[in-house]
Amino acid sequence: MEASRDVIYRCNPATGRFEYFSPASREIVGYAPDELMALDNETALSMIHPDDLSLMRTAIAEIEVAGHAAGEYRQRTKTGGYRWICNNMSLIRDSAGSSLYRVGTIRDITDRKQAEMALQDYTKHLRRSNEDLERFAYASSHDLQEPLRSIVSFAQLLERRYTGRLDPDADEYIHFIVEGGHRMQSLILNLLAYSRVNTTEQGLTPTAIEDVLAAVERNLALQLDEAGATLRYDPMPTVMADPMLLEQVFTTLVSNTIKFRRLEMPLRIHIGVRRLDGLFEFSVSDNRIGIEAEFRDRIFVIFNRLLTKDAYPGTGIGLAIVKRIIDRHSCRVWVESTPGEGSTFFFTLPALS
Repeated sequence: MEASRDVIYRCNPATGRFEYFSPASREIVGYAPDELMALDNETALSMIHPDDLSLMRTAIAEIEVAGHAAGEYRQRTKTGGYRWICNNMSLIRDSAGSSLYRVGTIRDITDRKQAEMALQDYTKHLRRSNEDLERFAYASSHDLQEPLRSIVSFAQLLERRYTGRLDPDADEYIHFIVEGGHRMQSLILNLLAYSRVNTTEQGLTPTAIEDVLAAVERNLALQLDEAGATLRYDPMPTVMADPMLLEQVFTTLVSNTIKFRRLEMPLRIHIGVRRLDGLFEFSVSDNRIGIEAEFRDRIFVIFNRLLTKDAYPGTGIGLAIVKRIIDRHSCRVWVESTPGEGSTFFFTLPALS
């Protein structure tokens, strides 16, 4: 006990006075054992930070009932500063059940507490920065819509009135303006959707996946029909999720499957599910062009496109939104793929507790 880095002590529960302190007390609080043993109960308690005193009093009361208690609090040192300590206490009773003495260990946890508080401060700062960035993205995207709408409208007016009346280059330039404006509108709408993921007020509720998939199938009926695609899914569970965001996840994954299909063969899409510990793992499989291994993480990064927009139109935001939605559910999303054979997108969602 004398060599322990933790402070070991014994206290008389009747008087509140300490009867033993190990020498490590000098290292932690600066007081020699005999100085601490000379203190009465209230003086000893007064050395605890005022904001933590009620916690310690509660722990002392708890030990009389449970026989054991622990508390983390700030202890004033001999130099007047404070150190964070963890106090683990046990009550020793005689054969009749009467309290004999209280024993415990005191450990200096100042470094750990400072690291925890630094992490909390950093997390708060990061959260504020992300919230500011999301508000900026939302406001910027929203404010850009009106002037862009005017540009596209006037460009379309020029196209309708003057196509064939100017030289061929002018017709092409006007067409580029219209097409570029439409792409920009699509990009802004996707940016708005991306920024709204973490600001939607609807929380996680019991969500029937079959209802979500039925809505996705209705919304994409025309695209599925035009692609000659077959969509099948297994019997689906009810999970804890945001139903609107979840519909967006399935819509994006199925839409991408249609977009990147192989034209020389019928498209087959299958949505499966399996139960894990506390989670359901969903899979969206297809027989499309596939994804090379080195690109499988990049596809979830915003604006990251693997193929040219001329071959496959889009903004490069869809899968980033999917990842953001799944992240919001504190789950994960990933892809497995064999180039030329197809891809399977996986994601997890919380099961009903």
